[in-house]
Amino acid sequence: MLLSKTVIMKWNPANIKHYESKGYPFTKYGDEFLVKVEDLSNGSNVLVNVKCDYEYCENSYFKPMAYNTYNNTIHENGKYYCHKCTMKLFGSEKTRKTKLKNGKSFYDWCYENLSKEEADNIMLRWDYELNVKNGIILSPKDVSCKSVGFNKKGYYFKCLIYPEHASELKSIQNFTYGQKGNLNCNKCNKISVTHNHLLKFFWFK
Repeated sequence: MLLSKTVIMKWNPANIKHYESKGYPFTKYGDEFLVKVEDLSNGSNVLVNVKCDYEYCENSYFKPMAYNTYNNTIHENGKYYCHKCTMKLFGSEKTRKTKLKNGKSFYDWCYENLSKEEADNIMLRWDYELNVKNGIILSPKDVSCKSVGFNKKGYYFKCLIYPEHASELKSIQNFTYGQKGNLNCNKCNKISVTHNHLLKFFWFK
């Protein structure tokens, strides 16, 4: 998150053309002038205040960073994450490749073997808050389609139909091997959900 709105610059031969094109009136070399952050050149090394965009970041404070460094660390989603949170959220590319060297990721398997609608649904149900190992948040791209998951029981999947249903551990290995594994929500298959109107005919001890 970029906190700075304006910065103080000094006129010099290297920046005069850029800032005059932005509408700033030149006075003389060495004079200070106020510049909106959005008008800075991408390669500017002026310091700006930034803060990690990850809502669970342990650091609530902001820190100064060169504007060009900030630009180079923005992710595809337009967010800035500190180094520690970047490792938690995405891990390192080298680590991910090492994990998957003996097989394709669960993400790739889904989009190669299922319809896009089915694969999209599974990706939406992946629980990023619970699928965490050694402080690193695992995504479907980080997990091998052959992985057994947590305690050899699988990975956590949310229910999209009923948000109040707790996430459940599902074996993606059984699922991708075409065995009895099912990634659907177990609670949604209960009669209290599927045929609630029939409960009056049952007698519960």
